[in-house]
Amino acid sequence: MNPIQNRKDLEKALKKKKKSKRLHYKDLDAMRFIGFFLVFIMHMKTFYREEISADTSSYVDHSLTFGGVFGIELFFTISAFLITALAIREIEYYGTFKLLSFYKRRALRILPLYGVVLLLIYIGIPKTVAFLDLNYNFKFPPIFPFLTFNSNFFHFANGADYFTGLVILWTIAVEVQFYVVWGFVINVLGRNLKSVSYAMIFIGVIYRISSGFFTELEIFKDFHSYYNTLYYLSDFGIGALVAVHVREKKDLVEYIKSLEKGFLNYVYFAFIAYLIVAGLFYGNVILNVVNAIVIPSIVGFAIIEQTFSSNSVFKLRNLKILSYLGKISYGSYMFHILVIDFIVFGVAVWQGDLTGFAKFVFPVVALIMTIIIAHLSYKYFEKPFLRFRREFKRLS
Repeated sequence: MNPIQNRKDLEKALKKKKKSKRLHYKDLDAMRFIGFFLVFIMHMKTFYREEISADTSSYVDHSLTFGGVFGIELFFTISAFLITALAIREIEYYGTFKLLSFYKRRALRILPLYGVVLLLIYIGIPKTVAFLDLNYNFKFPPIFPFLTFNSNFFHFANGADYFTGLVILWTIAVEVQFYVVWGFVINVLGRNLKSVSYAMIFIGVIYRISSGFFTELEIFKDFHSYYNTLYYLSDFGIGALVAVHVREKKDLVEYIKSLEKGFLNYVYFAFIAYLIVAGLFYGNVILNVVNAIVIPSIVGFAIIEQTFSSNSVFKLRNLKILSYLGKISYGSYMFHILVIDFIVFGVAVWQGDLTGFAKFVFPVVALIMTIIIAHLSYKYFEKPFLRFRREFKRLS
């Protein structure tokens, strides 16, 4: 027997075994749906201002807005975690990171549905209005910022007083900007991502301090800072840092794994209590800075605890329906405003304003319609692109 050939066969078998171990954090799918649902509720609140008493309206409005913001930051933190964890794993197995393949995978996940939504809005809506001969004009901004994934900075400079189905695409712009830069950073630094993660957290906190305490400056006026990518650097930084700890099996991971169920109850109760208080006082300058660290840290803790702890109070992965809804959450996010506006516009043409029972069932109908459309989109449109994306995966 040839010992050299045996060694090569053994190495090949080990590599195949490693590649067959799919990197999938099962609990994160349900977390994604929770994030989407919070954003959905935030966008629904606009239609129910009359139902909220004047005494409590500001607190309810702040809380629901904060819930949506939490949902968005949850998305960003999870995204940074997954991208970084997969990249570190790729480097562990192959010693290199293929930047172009990374960009191709991201493009195949984001661009097809993103392009369809732009076509529906910029071509589909005007054509439908013209065909039905309706006297209604939707306000659309220039398309160029959306084609270049720069819409968040367009909002930052000009505000966002136009069709909401376009406004929400600023989060996709932020994600894409992060992918482009972070992929390059991973390619250059490889395993040494910890220092960059801390730097992102620091810059994110400094930006929030600046935007909160120096609003008299033109660049920080009003709420425009909310759209700046720098505002979310701490989310991306902490998400990446958690990935580093997970892949390197740091003490933090071992500590969270060792926590008893009773203590975890108190931890999650404390998280919920903090989020309620932060929601009630949303807009407070100091809390806004503190949230730059606390919100992604809560998400990071949940990622580690849900994935590795054997003492969890519950496992999100056991909620099969929520897990699937999380898989289709990209479509749900992209379509939900179109569905909401379709219903409102249809009711307005048919009978006027939303009132009575129609207004009562409106959120349920909108959510169900959104999920159905997202399911169909995922199954018949997005999945072929996702299957093709495997061609550019080095690990399964």
